[in-house]
Amino acid sequence: MLMWTQPNTGNSNRDSKKSTRRNLLAAAAVVSTTVLAGCSSAAGTSTDEASTSEQPADSAEKAPDPEPDPPASPDAVVRKYLTALTEGNFHEAEELVIGIQAQRVSESYVQEMAERATDAEIEELHVEEVDGDMATVVATVSADTGVMQKFQETQFLLARWEGEWFIENAIY
Repeated sequence: MLMWTQPNTGNSNRDSKKSTRRNLLAAAAVVSTTVLAGCSSAAGTSTDEASTSEQPADSAEKAPDPEPDPPASPDAVVRKYLTALTEGNFHEAEELVIGIQAQRVSESYVQEMAERATDAEIEELHVEEVDGDMATVVATVSADTGVMQKFQETQFLLARWEGEWFIENAIY
């Protein structure tokens, strides 16, 4: 029986899911190699001969390994963040921020954003600049105050960390 443990490094839930997925794929590769080697030694053939010998049609059709999800683009991350805020999913929004922005996510900040963002709509969203592991996305959000339609332009600074984009700061 193959078992392993993963140390708790304080990473986010998403990182632990990726690590678990990688560990499962690695374990499956080890098990399939072990089974293949065991079958070939029992039959008196080498691993190469066992892999090239004819196999029944059912075992030849193997499901392809699932491809990892491609990382989201900077504008998709900002759209997901703003959508999460407008829908009141603050935990989802919190997972998309790091650095200065993450430090601002406190209970009072969440309450303030809840009051400001519940009736907000994303009017325009575009990437201004991508420079290596840094990107700038500008979003225009409108909100109906009951008396007038208010528009606010926000510049989001994103950083790529471990291949994925995260919001590092927002300039209102």
